[in-house]
Amino acid sequence: MRETDDRPSLPPGYRTRPPRRSDVAAIAAVAGANDTAVSGESDVTEAEIAFHWDTPRYNPEHDTLVVEADDGTVVGYRCVSSCQDHLQIDAYLVVHPEHWRRGLEPFLLTDAEARAVELAAAAQAGAAPRSASGASARTRSCSSSSARPASRPPASSSR
Repeated sequence: MRETDDRPSLPPGYRTRPPRRSDVAAIAAVAGANDTAVSGESDVTEAEIAFHWDTPRYNPEHDTLVVEADDGTVVGYRCVSSCQDHLQIDAYLVVHPEHWRRGLEPFLLTDAEARAVELAAAAQAGAAPRSASGASARTRSCSSSSARPASRPPASSSR
């Protein structure tokens, strides 16, 4: 792992903050634009993002981060969460294609790695991550097909 001094910093012209419920549409748009630029299509929905945020293990102040341009436009997002009592960590990072190669990707990846290390340490210690309400969260896997909203089919393995 990198030393703190070597960590990429947030590029000028951007700021970060925890997400707000009102960000769901903007995050889905960023994810959709990213997916479409990469694969030609996107199946990300607002319902899927909202569903994940409503799972017991979701802790918005620690698990997610929104990147905004100086004008307040959401241009990036990262979510890192622990989905099981054992060590299983899911990470999701997206940057709007208009903001690719400006230094956001290394910043988000390093930030996601730091959160994953925190979750791994908690799993090793036997502590369940805390939900936003502060309650211990030991239910539902966020990566299983049963945890998806009914309107979304399982993801294709072609990605």
